[in-house]
Amino acid sequence: MKKVLLSFIISGTTSLIAIYPGLAQSKTYKPNPKGYLVERYGVSQKQETLINRFSRQRTVAIDSLTALGLSPQIYRHKRDSVTDLYYERVMTVLTPEQQAKFNPEAMKAARAGEVKRLGLSADKEIAMGKLKVEYDKSLKMLEGLPDKEANEKRATIEAGYRQSLRNLLGEEKYSEWLSYKNGATARRFKNQFGFTEEQYEQYKTIAKWQAVQILTIKNTVQSPEERKTRIAEIKQMKIDSLRTVLPREQFGKWFEYYQRKEAERAQK
Repeated sequence: MKKVLLSFIISGTTSLIAIYPGLAQSKTYKPNPKGYLVERYGVSQKQETLINRFSRQRTVAIDSLTALGLSPQIYRHKRDSVTDLYYERVMTVLTPEQQAKFNPEAMKAARAGEVKRLGLSADKEIAMGKLKVEYDKSLKMLEGLPDKEANEKRATIEAGYRQSLRNLLGEEKYSEWLSYKNGATARRFKNQFGFTEEQYEQYKTIAKWQAVQILTIKNTVQSPEERKTRIAEIKQMKIDSLRTVLPREQFGKWFEYYQRKEAERAQK
């Protein structure tokens, strides 16, 4: 049953609602008020009806994915496939003029929490989405470069991105965005791992120490093998330090996250 359901979700060729009528009433789907898309994005009432239908089907599909008990990595991949399909379907009901305005990648990026929370106009929201897409693409192109070169280019890209955001948003909204971004790690660690404020401060101290030690090793150790060994030792010291700070269950949640991130980093 799960395999059949998953194939329908990913292929996008068959309506989940038609096959599983019971899924039509998604508990997590929150429809927009009637006329919201018409007023905000200038679409027609007919277009709004179709887009809302696609949105509901996307939510049903994601709810169904959640019920499959997939690993986090596979779940994210399948969820992104469902979302990409949603935007592809939205594009099919827009006019050529609307398609040029509502770039799918920009629209997807504009749904991020860091954008939505600012309460921007539709045009600015999409423009911020476009900047975010280009920023992410620029960072992606740094993969495979030597660390020093990548870090220098990353700093240049980051500075340019932030200046572009400042120009688009104005000082008040830019400051609001900056405050939100600066607190992103703290929010994730508190929500995902249950860190208290004190635990997070301890984590920051340990993480900062690790960063300084690794930078020193990269700048002073010539041998690649020795550099790799010493960096691994520093990372293990961070793990051991957090093991003493956090209760076992809490440490286990963080360590699982840490191992996944290290594996993703090794694949780049």
